Amino acid sequence: MEPISHNVPDQYLDLKNEPSTWAAVPPTPTAKTADAALAFIQQQRVLRDTTIQIDERQLIKKIDYRIVPIMFACYTMQFIDKVNINYAAVMGLNEDLNLQGNDFSWCATAFFTAFLLAEIPTGIILQKVPTAKYLGFSVIMWGVTTACTAACHNFTGLLIVRIVLGAFEVGRMP
Repeated sequence: MEPISHNVPDQYLDLKNEPSTWAAVPPTPTAKTADAALAFIQQQRVLRDTTIQIDERQLIKKIDYRIVPIMFACYTMQFIDKVNINYAAVMGLNEDLNLQGNDFSWCATAFFTAFLLAEIPTGIILQKVPTAKYLGFSVIMWGVTTACTAACHNFTGLLIVRIVLGAFEVGRMP
């Protein structure tokens, strides 16, 4: 197979004259199965001359040993963070920040409201930005924002931190 020239930008798109595509035509998405990504992957399988042998058990084992512990740690920390404000209230947060009336409820609700409102923009961002970079940024900023909770001195500061915390926590949920 000859290397593709950079002078011909449409060489990838013109596959009609490619001998490897004569044997099988890739499926086109229909109204019933409108999955353009699947059609593209199947087309690439037809075009590939060599196949890569992957031991599926070994791949799953690698995923289980490397990714799952990190995900477990992140989810554990997220859960602790979500309920941590309740423990702080029991330990005197309301008196320390001079929270009155429904201020504490507003702070607890602000987290989940921001979480809900940030779902769609995060989904769009995850489609346009490399996932690893966005998730890394999100985890780091979530940690920084969690640490900033200790610097709150009033209702407004706590409310802002909880809103930002909810927005950064969205990216790591499945």
